[in-house]
Amino acid sequence: MTDPTVLRQLSDLGMDDLSYRALPLLPLVEVAWADGEVQDAERKLLEGLVDGRFDAGEEGRRLLGDWLRYQPSAAYFRRGREALALLIAKEPEHGLGATVATEVVDLARQVAKASGGMFGIGATSRAEQQVIDELARLLAGEPPPPSAPIPGGFGQTKPNNRVTITFSSTTTMQAAPSGGVLEANGEKYPIDRAGLVVGSGPTADLAIEHDPGVAPVHCRFHETNRKYYVTVTEGAGPVLVQGERVSDRRLIGGETVVIGQIELVFKLLRKIPKQLV
Repeated sequence: MTDPTVLRQLSDLGMDDLSYRALPLLPLVEVAWADGEVQDAERKLLEGLVDGRFDAGEEGRRLLGDWLRYQPSAAYFRRGREALALLIAKEPEHGLGATVATEVVDLARQVAKASGGMFGIGATSRAEQQVIDELARLLAGEPPPPSAPIPGGFGQTKPNNRVTITFSSTTTMQAAPSGGVLEANGEKYPIDRAGLVVGSGPTADLAIEHDPGVAPVHCRFHETNRKYYVTVTEGAGPVLVQGERVSDRRLIGGETVVIGQIELVFKLLRKIPKQLV
């Protein structure tokens, strides 16, 4: 995969060459959410496809899990459709198959019917059909209609000037040749091999105080096999990555992460400077 436009659009969706095979599932997820709730039959069908037809691997399953748990925004779905159309048009050797465009539309119809319809007879709702029709036009090469303004992501809390960030001085830093760094308010917080816990409690490495939306142990940034992730504690409030709510998301680099009223930026460095350790 070499086209810079394709790579940039995938990056905007939190994907790269390890997870792009999950991209055809995103419009299917959009169909599943079209009626406001993912049905069990739809979920089962999608989970079968991620390991079956599209063989998206661990990173693909991770993305699908978040998409099914928290409904992505309209803007994210739209970017996903456009990225898929671009990938099919510009990267013929992507390994998804020459018939993927037709197949995705057929699978979208299967997802719509899997919910059983209003009377349990496999009917497709108007909202589902609208998504399917738009997807079919886009993958057939027709230009998308002009985009109407789309509201932002998850609701933001009114800023509180009393919110503070404190970095634990007792955290042991074990810098690697490459590493991840969180930036906030001009400060840099390296993520060592033990990970970095963010929360309002005394055990947090990065303590956010005076923010009622932050749990004692809210989330953890960590590294596994040279890849970086943010994992949200069960029951904690929202964590947004690029405006989308997540529970377990891989971080590629350059993402904005919002926790309560604090905005962090994750950066992947080739080498952590000594002054950051």
